[in-house]
Amino acid sequence: MAHWLLKSEPDDWSWAQQVAKGREGAEWTGIRNFSAQKHLRAMKKGEQAFFYHTGKERAIVGIVKVIAEAHPDSTDRSRRTSASPPWRSSGWLGCRSSR
Repeated sequence: MAHWLLKSEPDDWSWAQQVAKGREGAEWTGIRNFSAQKHLRAMKKGEQAFFYHTGKERAIVGIVKVIAEAHPDSTDRSRRTSASPPWRSSGWLGCRSSR
């Protein structure tokens, strides 16, 4: 089983927001970087990831569990990107707080 590192700018999406989503998890949309999308598409349901705050904090602030595999990104009108485990394709990354 792989382990991953998910980076997020806390001003855009913080650990507190992730935790607030509870067991339903949260979609990660708007990922346009090809390399990031490639790794997100490789994520499998049940795998875990460190949730890392970038910027001034620069710290791992939690652990999430992948609860859905990559699928089309609902925010991409071109339908070329993914979200929740893929980035630049059309899909989402569903994560659940381990706490």
